[in-house]
Amino acid sequence: GVINHPLVPNGPVAVGASGSTTWESKTADEILADINGLADMIWSYSKMRERPNKLLLSPKCWSLLKNRRIGIAGASWCSILTYIVQNSQYFTSEDDIQPINELAGAGYDGTDKMVAYCKNPDKVCVEIPQEAESLPVQQNLFSYVMLWYAYSAGAVVRYPRSMGYAEGL
Repeated sequence: GVINHPLVPNGPVAVGASGSTTWESKTADEILADINGLADMIWSYSKMRERPNKLLLSPKCWSLLKNRRIGIAGASWCSILTYIVQNSQYFTSEDDIQPINELAGAGYDGTDKMVAYCKNPDKVCVEIPQEAESLPVQQNLFSYVMLWYAYSAGAVVRYPRSMGYAEGL
């Protein structure tokens, strides 16, 4: 799938000054270093051909980005998410950074995981060989049952170097 493909580069985030890798105990600068480190890893591993433009986080980490303030010298306070959108070369809109429930506890030892990738159907897509079809309606006592069936090939990652995982959040 998209969050556990075996060929996608994967690694832990750096340990912060507090001695922990979780974002709750890290400073805003350390969180920014984790996000930029993942995006830069994709860019460098792909020999500067792939630029991630989407970042998926667990809801807890996304909320932390949205709510934790960062102070900028000579400017007003803003959230880490706002700072990323205004200054990142990879993520230019708040829509580029999304919370995904499946990333909570998806890393090693039950820690959270983040995924950065290039949103392009030529690189990552979901293949559906047969669209959903319905069977005729069936009566079952006093109710009606409508059955559906479909086939899915799941997520297909055509360019594994256009994605990257970081664990330990």
